[in-house]
Amino acid sequence: MTDQGLRVNVSRSLIEKIPYKNVKSLGASYTHVPTLKGVIGKDTEKVVMYHSLLNSLEGFEDAHHVKQAYLGFNRIRGFRPEDKNIPKIDVLDLAGNPIESLVNSPPCDELIVSSTLIKNLVGACEGIKIIRCGHSTHLLSLEGCPSSVELIECSCAPNLVLKREHLPKNIKEIIIG
Repeated sequence: MTDQGLRVNVSRSLIEKIPYKNVKSLGASYTHVPTLKGVIGKDTEKVVMYHSLLNSLEGFEDAHHVKQAYLGFNRIRGFRPEDKNIPKIDVLDLAGNPIESLVNSPPCDELIVSSTLIKNLVGACEGIKIIRCGHSTHLLSLEGCPSSVELIECSCAPNLVLKREHLPKNIKEIIIG
């Protein structure tokens, strides 16, 4: 059974599993759901799941084109090898997750990894246009920044040392203040 075209909001529910499949959009903030496997499908366009117990991007491999995935402040510690093959996500917000590395991160246009534990951008996939990685005392450098990046927002990163060799040649804007 599929719930194609359905918009589901189960935010602030005491649930551990979402009983819907292939939803168009999902709101599941403040839940106890650890995985989206089976919930996300070819028709899913938007996922909003802040402050939940999500452990990984499991389930996103079944999507065709997620436009927005707002997954901030969950329990995502890193990326699985298969995450680098997830279909491109327009905006991927992972702010506040305990991510330590961008190795195997999925393709996206905008990557938000502010307030994470990353020390640099090594592993970020080519094709990203915007990276927001500020509000972190852990961020030390922009080493590994993909050449496709046009805008970097790294404000409130007091330990960041900017070096020209870590920036893409065609960078258009850096926001550090």
